[in-house]
Amino acid sequence: MTVHFSGVDFAYGNGVTAAQLKAAGVQFVCRYLSDDSSKDISAEELANYKAAGIAVVLNWESTGQMPDEAQGIADAHGAQAEAEALGEGNAPIIFSADFDPCGDTSGMIAYMTGVKSVLGRGRTGIYGCFTSVRACFDAGLVTYGWQTSAWSGGQWDNRAQLQQYNYKVMIGPAQVDQDRAMAQDFGQIGSVAPKPSPGPTPAPTSPGWPTVQQDADGDLVQALQLLLNAHAADLAVDGNFGPDTKAAVEVFQNAHNLSVDGIVNGQTWPAIIISVAEGETGDAVRAAQILMGHVPVDGNFGPQTKARVVAIQAAHNIAQDGVVGPATWKVLAEAQA
Repeated sequence: MTVHFSGVDFAYGNGVTAAQLKAAGVQFVCRYLSDDSSKDISAEELANYKAAGIAVVLNWESTGQMPDEAQGIADAHGAQAEAEALGEGNAPIIFSADFDPCGDTSGMIAYMTGVKSVLGRGRTGIYGCFTSVRACFDAGLVTYGWQTSAWSGGQWDNRAQLQQYNYKVMIGPAQVDQDRAMAQDFGQIGSVAPKPSPGPTPAPTSPGWPTVQQDADGDLVQALQLLLNAHAADLAVDGNFGPDTKAAVEVFQNAHNLSVDGIVNGQTWPAIIISVAEGETGDAVRAAQILMGHVPVDGNFGPQTKARVVAIQAAHNIAQDGVVGPATWKVLAEAQA
């Protein structure tokens, strides 16, 4: 699974700026056209993204339903008018099937037939679950696909250039969903500015970080998956470093200006670890508990966990503060290598 670019989608935006998105590693945004001007992308917003080197995908969603061909024709004309008002009358437009078709895609096929009759196949795209995306590609109605993990049962149609894989992440004041582009051409307006080539990777603070990559398994992989989830990934924590874990590592590396190779070693561990201390909860605490052993893996950093951390620190001549910081994380990771 090769991830080419990292992006987000959101309605309204709540004041998030192109600079905030850029700082968060966002390379493209999917933004609305609809019959609700309050959530639609404006010409000013579009211009700001272009100036920042952030590409834009246009997505029409009114009700999110696709009842028949007549509605598809009407929505396509509405979407085209809004795209022209933005000065993007030739841009592809993705139409949202924001529901689970439960196997009956007849209304959707009719609707998208109507859209295609207005825009042409080359500018038509579908957003939806695995079943929706598959049906529209199989029917020859679309060039672009944006698949959501919702209702998809873990299946991905490899014809979909975009994948929506994680939800309700905060960037600045805005709640966004996370997307990844699986192809260079995903129906975007503007070119994606390349990430600056990182300079020579500084050596880790101290040697010893283990290398973990695809096909590895065990407690260290499980801890890695928990840490990635703490950074807003959505991985099954099964201790198996498969394609989804590799893709999540690549997204993380891309967002943090690291070499994107899907391998977790001395350049990625220092960025991915999260310092945790008594009173904290969550996936990062669980990751530390898995690696330290002899404590419940409950995600609660209580007195028993702190006592175990202090004992490990004492045994390795680390400052005995009871905090799992970089030096302690490294010791825990080394022990699993």
